[in-house]
Parts: sequence; C-alpha cells; structure tokens
Amino acid sequence: LQEFCAIYKMYFSAHSFAYKIHIYLHYFFYILLLALSIFHYLFFFSFFLIASLASIFLGFCSTTYFYSCLDALILALTLKPTKTISIPKIIIKFFCKLGDLFNASTINSTAFKMLSTDNISKSNKFFRYIKIKPKKFDFALEIYPSSIQSVWHAKLYLFKSIAKYILAFFWLYSGILPFFQHEQTIIIIKQILRSNYLSSIVFYSSCFVDIIIGITLLFRYKTHIIYIGQIIIISIYTCILTIFLPKLWLEPLGPIIKNIPII
Repeated sequence: LQEFCAIYKMYFSAHSFAYKIHIYLHYFFYILLLALSIFHYLFFFSFFLIASLASIFLGFCSTTYFYSCLDALILALTLKPTKTISIPKIIIKFFCKLGDLFNASTINSTAFKMLSTDNISKSNKFFRYIKIKPKKFDFALEIYPSSIQSVWHAKLYLFKSIAKYILAFFWLYSGILPFFQHEQTIIIIKQILRSNYLSSIVFYSSCFVDIIIGITLLFRYKTHIIYIGQIIIISIYTCILTIFLPKLWLEPLGPIIKNIPII
C-alpha cells in the first residue's frame, strides 16, 4: 500500500508541472483521436455521396436509382436501414484532398475523378472490350449472395481504421509523455541497466521509436511491417520488465498488463 501511495503521489501531484502537462496531453490526444474517428466516418459516407452528387451534377445516373442500389446492398448484407444526406461538392473535394494526405482507400481525388467521369457504354461494346457481360444490380445480388465474411467486413470496416488511430495515439502518447516525466522514467530504466549513460540512450531511442511508429500508423506507411514490429517491440518490452521489474504487474496504473490486449 505504501508503494502504491508513493506511485500515485509521484504521478498525480496536482501541484507539479508534469501533472498539468500530463492532463493537457490526455485532452489533446483524446480530442485528436475523436477528430480522426469522425474524419474516417465521413470518408465512409462520402464514398456513397460522391456517386450521388455525380449523378446530380453530371446526369449520368439518376439519384433515385443510386438510392435503390444502396438500399438493395444494405438489404443483401442484412444491415439496418440507413439515412443519406447531401453534402456540397466542395466539401467532398476537401475530404478527397485529406484522403490523399492520409492515403485513404475509401475516398480520394482519384476515386472522385473516376466517379465524376461519364462511364456509360452500350452492353455489346462493353462486352467486346471487357469480356464481362453486365447484369442488373438486383439480379447480380441474387446470383452472388452475401457471405458471412462480407457481412462481417461491412460491419467491422470502420473499426479497423478506428483501431489504427487508437494504436497511433498509443505510440505517440507513449513517445511524447516521457519527456515531461524524464527523471521518473530514467529512474525506472536505471533499475534495469544500472548506468546513467545507457539509461539516457535507451530513453531517447525508445521515445524516438514510439513516435516513428505512431506517425507511420497515422499515414499508413508499410503498415504490415509496422504491425509485426509493434508485436515484437511490445513482447520484448513486456519480457524485460517482467524479468527485472515484476512488481510493475501489480501497479494500479497497469503499465504492463495493458500490453496483453494491445498485442
């Protein structure tokens, strides 16, 4: 109990500068995470709205037909009915630019340009070049019914992106926060390395690696390699602390036990 009280006093002293910075960083990253989550939800809905707006502005497809296709697709996936709203074209272009920046596959300038281009052709001419005979949308859904995998993919598609932003937040937060609690972090590292010089090297290098991982996750740069790297780094970190500082498993803040669900 005395150890736990000392930990709380060290990390949650309301009069310390580190505590204030700690709280400010909490608020900043929570707001950032919320903004990124909302941003990606708008990506998802804008993907459908681009086709709707393209049909209104360019006239190559009726809005009514688009809504009927969307309703049929939702019904085929056994999802709940949804509502659609109209978004001005300039706003969609803005989100397309953001999609280019974040390498989003759902909405980007290329997708907008493709949907804004007249792509109507006669069936015979289309078949002659593509070698695929077009089918009506409803008829195609009947021939190729939705599988369990496609239903789960439709339900969890947004969760994948939200989880990515949560992981990016986790790495950025763990890389920036130690700079505001430098002494406390160095003390913990010295309990393992027993050297001031090595402790400083490990401190700065680990913070740098955490920040780099967070940035690469945020911008989707070689995510497959980064995901494997995360598992390796967290596993090594957990094993080292378990061997040299097993008491951290009992800390009220759970610095090690949180690694299990993260992996």
